[in-house]
Amino acid sequence: MLRSFFNPNTTAAKDLSTLDGLVLSPNPATTTIEIRLDSGPVSRIEILDQTGRRVFAQENIDQGRVQISLTQVPPGLYFARVFDQQNRVATRKVVKL
Repeated sequence: MLRSFFNPNTTAAKDLSTLDGLVLSPNPATTTIEIRLDSGPVSRIEILDQTGRRVFAQENIDQGRVQISLTQVPPGLYFARVFDQQNRVATRKVVKL
């Protein structure tokens, strides 16, 4: 006899280590991007290339809105990792034209 372990009353739990309210614009970008965090100040930003190599980092920001220059970054696909003061993180794709 097969027994089902599916419970229709189970709901998904929210991952408390992730960050909500992150806006990144414009995307795709040519020279700069603006990072805005609606839920509070940004603590740290990292821009990673497709291999995971960090091409940009800024710490101790403590602002809800930050402008990042991409002029030193070659065109391609990148990942912006944004941390808040509780070290929660959100990751977004960034396309540099």
